[in-house]
Amino acid sequence: RNAARVRVGIVANGAFAIALSTLLVSGFVVRFDRHWTVAARLTWCIRFVAVLFFVAATAFYAKLWRAHGSPATSPVPLVSANAAAKLGIVAATLVVWCLLLAIATLSKK
Repeated sequence: RNAARVRVGIVANGAFAIALSTLLVSGFVVRFDRHWTVAARLTWCIRFVAVLFFVAATAFYAKLWRAHGSPATSPVPLVSANAAAKLGIVAATLVVWCLLLAIATLSKK
């Protein structure tokens, strides 16, 4: 296994968990003052469990961070492995920021 690819996967999963958590909290804040039906409560429970799953998966996969060695010992040349890791981190960060921007824009309406 390639250590850089494993690390990019962990970072991307973490970014996805952060984005889902942010969306869950913002959705709850927007919905808080409305009437809560049984269907709405069930929907929010399912959403909470899904977010909890991705947060737990990130914590579980974080144990693999050092399990596959360092990116320097990966079979892929060091430059491309580091570039792939940096690109993955930047992409995950951009996704989170875009979601936060969307939330801020939608909450003003």
